[in-house]
Amino acid sequence: MVARVVGVLAVLAGGLTGGSAGALFELTLSETSGPVGASVTASQPVDADACTVYTVFFDGAPVGSDDGSDGEAEVTFEVPDVEPDDYDVVAECEAGEEEQVVGQASFEVVGVLP
Repeated sequence: MVARVVGVLAVLAGGLTGGSAGALFELTLSETSGPVGASVTASQPVDADACTVYTVFFDGAPVGSDDGSDGEAEVTFEVPDVEPDDYDVVAECEAGEEEQVVGQASFEVVGVLP
C-alpha cells in the first residue's frame, strides 16, 4: 500500500523544529478513506529531542501514541465507530509539560467493515 501525504501543517513554535520557526511536518496516512474498523497508519518525521510522546487523535479522541525517540513517529489505529463523514486526524508532540500540533490530515469514513 502506498502511503499518501494528505495534509501539511506549519509548526509555528521553534521548539519542535530544532529552532526553525515555520518548518513543515508532513502527516502521512496509509489510507485517506475507509470503513469503521479499518486499520490506518499515521506517520511522520519528528524531532526526537523535542517529541517524547507522539499522540494521534481521530476527531479529537486519542487513538494511539509512539515515543518518537527515533525521529520517525508511527501509530496504527482502527477507525472508530463514527458516522460516515470527513474527520480530522491530528498529531501532537509532547515534550515535558508542553503539547503542540505537528501534523493534520483528513480521513473520510465511508461505512463499516462487512
